[in-house]
Amino acid sequence: MLIAADIRNDGVTIGFHSGAGWLKILELGTNHSADEYAFFISGMLGTQAGKDSHAIVSSVVPALTEPVTSAIESAFGIRAMLVGPGIKTGIKIRTEFPSEVGSDLVAMAAAAHALGKTPCVIIDCRALLTVSFVNRAGEFLGTSIYPGPEMSIQAMRHHAVQLPDVRLAVPKSAIGRNTVQSMQAGVYWGFSGAVSALCNAITNGFLHDENEQEHIKIIASGNPKYRQFLPENSEFCGSLALDGLATIAQLNI
Repeated sequence: MLIAADIRNDGVTIGFHSGAGWLKILELGTNHSADEYAFFISGMLGTQAGKDSHAIVSSVVPALTEPVTSAIESAFGIRAMLVGPGIKTGIKIRTEFPSEVGSDLVAMAAAAHALGKTPCVIIDCRALLTVSFVNRAGEFLGTSIYPGPEMSIQAMRHHAVQLPDVRLAVPKSAIGRNTVQSMQAGVYWGFSGAVSALCNAITNGFLHDENEQEHIKIIASGNPKYRQFLPENSEFCGSLALDGLATIAQLNI
């Protein structure tokens, strides 16, 4: 049994993995104590993990790292390994400051590269949009970061006080006939364009071989409600970060 935890600013995802795949995946908020996390994860699994069980944690929220790792240790008696310096990932970080690359991006890169040794554009759309690139050799060359759809709506409300609070929706037209429709159209088509533009810029900027361009993979993850913004040739994998943690764990056990 492998217990994997992916800690982000907008939530904590915990998965329980057997040799056959993910048995259960639990989505939790970021406002719980260690005891509450322990209660949730032990209740979700139902039984104690076996003696040969392991745990791995990726965290981009330092304040939550200890509560989650303590919860896993309290519930199952396992001290989790943390994705960070000294951990084998199978990915070479080729950025200016490797320590700045989030462990979530590393985990998703590890999963994408494990799917096939081909160049990969990795899209992750949650509160933020990240579009990363890993080449055929498993080198993480960098990422682009862009505001997510909900964040864009909040920014408009914050900086233009007369604009209403709207929900994200698929607009009937690229131009609105009222303020709500106009905001929805701007966010929907603007964000769709941003995703496509970033993917195209990465493909054209880093792949000069036509054969590589033909075999490039676009793998997406994040909130399923944002799948409408993804390119048609992309593959969606909601558990991509957890899959990467499973890959990394296997390299270190």
